[in-house]
Amino acid sequence: MKAWLLTEDAPLSTVLADGTRETDRVAPAGHWVVENPGGERYAVEPEKFEAGYEASGEPGVFSPKGRIRAVENPTGRPVRINAPWGEPQYGAVDCAFACTVGPDGSLDLANPYIIGRAELQQTYSEETAPTAGELPPTRLAAGQAEALP
Repeated sequence: MKAWLLTEDAPLSTVLADGTRETDRVAPAGHWVVENPGGERYAVEPEKFEAGYEASGEPGVFSPKGRIRAVENPTGRPVRINAPWGEPQYGAVDCAFACTVGPDGSLDLANPYIIGRAELQQTYSEETAPTAGELPPTRLAAGQAEALP
């Protein structure tokens, strides 16, 4: 994926491969803008960028070095959450709810976000998932999902 550091505040719209307008916000100077292979762009705080991405050797190209836990949208409808960065985030019927997985296997349930199906498939490889009985309870903490009509 491509990434660049913002030197000034900049408006940023995140539009998914399926055309869903996921979020609109002003990304602050000092944040990184990450562009996934499908064209989705989003801002990442400097600390999270350093912890979550590594340089590929090609200027401006990075690879994610972390893991996420993603759960398919169970509502059967488009959804909206209040994203960790304080803005509404929208997802299509086939989106997933995600959170980062720490090096120790802990889930960052306090900062859930939505990821589109195409973006999930383009950015992350699938690991063998534990059976449903082994998964910890899933909750959206700060941003409860709201199914949209």
